[in-house]
Amino acid sequence: MRSLLVLFAALCLVGFVLAKPIPEDDTEATTEEPKSEDAAEQTTAEDAGGSDGEKNDDEKPSDDAASNDQPRDVEGGEDGKESPKTEGEAKNDPQETYNKVIELLDQIKVDNVENGYERSELTSDLQTYLRNPIVDAIGTVGDFSKIADCFKSMGDEAKKAIEEELKAFKECTDKKESDAYQCSKNHSTVQGKIAKISSTINSCVVSKRA
Repeated sequence: MRSLLVLFAALCLVGFVLAKPIPEDDTEATTEEPKSEDAAEQTTAEDAGGSDGEKNDDEKPSDDAASNDQPRDVEGGEDGKESPKTEGEAKNDPQETYNKVIELLDQIKVDNVENGYERSELTSDLQTYLRNPIVDAIGTVGDFSKIADCFKSMGDEAKKAIEEELKAFKECTDKKESDAYQCSKNHSTVQGKIAKISSTINSCVVSKRA
């Protein structure tokens, strides 16, 4: 009988314990734990974001550093620009000088000489005693204007020498027992005159070329 009472009392105690409600604080604590974990993760993310932000701020060049990369103005402003060539700078174009001298020489012509022997001899005299020496004299002169004065009287003097030779040639052919071929070979006088013209020009060119 006593054992039954003890068993009954034990069953009642168990039923009482099972019937007792669970405290709300424990439930709330249990349900709020994930929130704490979420908050911790959010805090960690914010901290990480803040670190990245600070890193980006550190990597961003300062205005001073950026300004250092910009090209600096040359000291002196416009005065620092490369100065253009001066107007009085020496010209150096030997080809132009050669072309202009040839143009002047080409103006001395004997194409209008009727006799073929005389015309051929005069052409040879001009080439040998005038053109060749002058072309050699101008050499590598780069500025024709420096020697232009040397050629001012060349055309008139050469023309005068040719006219005197043609006059002498005519007088020779007018004589009896004379022919044009023999008269055209007597050119020592005109050759000397043409050679003198070229010699004067050459001396002038040398003096102005130096």
